Amino acid sequence: VYFGDAGLYAAGIVSGLADVDAIALTMASVTKSTVASAVAVTTITLAAITNTLVKLSIAYVLGTREFGNKMAKIFLPTVLVGLIALFLL
Repeated sequence: VYFGDAGLYAAGIVSGLADVDAIALTMASVTKSTVASAVAVTTITLAAITNTLVKLSIAYVLGTREFGNKMAKIFLPTVLVGLIALFLL
């Protein structure tokens, strides 16, 4: 309430550090009444991008460098598509 859309975006990023499901469900439920659809989509996308980068970090830290590089080939294009979607939104 106090931080408006920026607060939702920040909550999406923080939520994405752990999981995307909770913020996605929350945004889906509040979109019907108080939050604009574009804000909800942006929040969910930010959470998904953050979560993907966390998973990539885990792949590098807990796996070998080779494994991390293989995951980067998958995850980084996914993040890029998410960022492009944010700019087009």
